[in-house]
Amino acid sequence: MDDRLASVTPSTEALEREIEKYRFGAATRRRIIGGAAALLGIGAGTAVASAGAATPSMTAGPFYPSGGDIPAHTDPDLVRKAPGDPPATGQLIYLNGRVLSLAGEAIAGARVEIWQADAKGRYHHSRDRRDVPRDDRFQGAGVLNTSAGGAFQFRTIKPAPYPLGGGSVRTPHIHMKVEAPGHDTLITQLFFEGEALNGADVLLSRIPRTQHSAIVIAYRSSDDVEAGSRSGSIDIVLG
Repeated sequence: MDDRLASVTPSTEALEREIEKYRFGAATRRRIIGGAAALLGIGAGTAVASAGAATPSMTAGPFYPSGGDIPAHTDPDLVRKAPGDPPATGQLIYLNGRVLSLAGEAIAGARVEIWQADAKGRYHHSRDRRDVPRDDRFQGAGVLNTSAGGAFQFRTIKPAPYPLGGGSVRTPHIHMKVEAPGHDTLITQLFFEGEALNGADVLLSRIPRTQHSAIVIAYRSSDDVEAGSRSGSIDIVLG
C-alpha cells in the first residue's frame, strides 16, 4: 500500500471516548480502532519478542497491495467495506497490539498495515488467480497509525489456510508491515496459536522456535467486546 491509503491517527481524547463505547457495549461501524487495545487484553498472554530483540521479519509474499490492488476502503475494519454493508464471512477477530522500540518505549504514529486471505483462503489481489470463490464483502487489507501510547487494533476475520502446490499448505496467517521514523521497517507474518498446520508451515518453520512467541498469537473469546468475536494481542518491536 502507499500514501493513497487513508490512515487513522486518533487523539488521546478520541481513544478515551472509544474505550467508553466498548465498556458500555456500543457497537458502532468505522470505529477509531486503536487505543481500546488495553481494554481488550494487552498484557497477559501478549505475543512479544525476547527482551532487547526486534520482532522477526518475514517475506511480504506476492500479494502485498499496491497500484490497482489497493482496496477502495483501507480503514482498520476489514469486516465491512462501508457502513451498512453486510459483513464478511468468517470468525470475527480483533488483532490488538503495541509498537515498541528495542528499549520498550511506545512508538506513536507508527504506520501499521495488514493484508491477508479471506475465510476461503483467497487474497483480494490480481496475482491470486486460483479457482477459489472470493468473499467480495471482505476488505482484504487495512492501515492505521498507532496512538500516542503506540497502540493499534484491527477488526478482521481469521484467514483460511491455502495450498501452495506440491502438497504444501500455508497455515492461517496475517501479513503486517510497520514503519516509523528512526526505526527499521518491519515486514512480518502473524500466526494463530494451536493451529495444526503451524508445525508444517514452510515459512514459520524457518523461524527459530525460540522466536515463535513473538509472532504466534493466542486468541481468546471476547464476547464482552462483540458477540462471537475472539481477541489476541501482540507487541511489535522495531529495531
